[in-house]
Amino acid sequence: MSESKDVQCTLRKVLNFPLTRMVAGVVVCGFAMLAANRVLKWVPGSESDAARMIRWLLTTAVLLAVYYFLFKHYEKRDVTELSKTYVIKDGLWGLSISVLCVSLIIFALYSLGYYEVLARNKVSVLLLLLLFFLAAAAFEEVIFRGILYRIAEKSLGTLPALIFSAVLFALAHISGENTNAIGVVSAASGGILLGLMFSLTRRLWLPIAFHTGWNWALASFGTVVSGNEDLPVFLEIRLEGPEWITGGPFGPESSILTVGLVLLLSGIVYSLIRKKGYVIKPHGSSKKAVSR
Repeated sequence: MSESKDVQCTLRKVLNFPLTRMVAGVVVCGFAMLAANRVLKWVPGSESDAARMIRWLLTTAVLLAVYYFLFKHYEKRDVTELSKTYVIKDGLWGLSISVLCVSLIIFALYSLGYYEVLARNKVSVLLLLLLFFLAAAAFEEVIFRGILYRIAEKSLGTLPALIFSAVLFALAHISGENTNAIGVVSAASGGILLGLMFSLTRRLWLPIAFHTGWNWALASFGTVVSGNEDLPVFLEIRLEGPEWITGGPFGPESSILTVGLVLLLSGIVYSLIRKKGYVIKPHGSSKKAVSR
């Protein structure tokens, strides 16, 4: 009997180990979204714009539902990071701030004479892009902030978790052939900012909305998003100038202007977190951060 209890105790420790929960979360949520997308692609007419937008919305809903029920039962807690109360508030803040940031970058490039609008595509492209980036951002934020960063922060503290998740986030964005050193730094700084946004609210809505709005605004202004040249754009543009300013083939995310703005915003958000006492220290936690 004692051996059976020892085995159960060991199994429980393994299942509750942070790395185990990270792997389980990434595998289950990743498989759920991939499977939902594959199944919905079998529907006749699934490649029309309307069908694709519906598919992206449905796969996002499946992803969030799987995340909710997985961690509700796995970690035996209320999944407050998906609290419905703050969806609109966090969403509007995230979209507004991200679109403003990208607009400032584009305005700076325009003022320097590096950015010029040549033509405009149909307005419906904007909605198509918005829903595509919503699905993509929801997936990345669930994986990197909801699972990896959240679990690491609780185990290691806020600062080590920021570094851990930012490095993984950067690695996930540097596989393209257009990546350069500034692009790597930009991706890592973006991961830090999104992690801080999660720590500020303890919810996924703000980082999801910011991430969505950021990519949507870049594509809407006609620029390349993270080196991906296959996406549709709203504006046809000319973007020429020093690569360290324009971002070159990777897009404005690889611009020194972007890195500076993201780091500045990260500093502002971090100061808010410290002021409110939401920073979790290694091997301990902020009472405010846990009780919200």
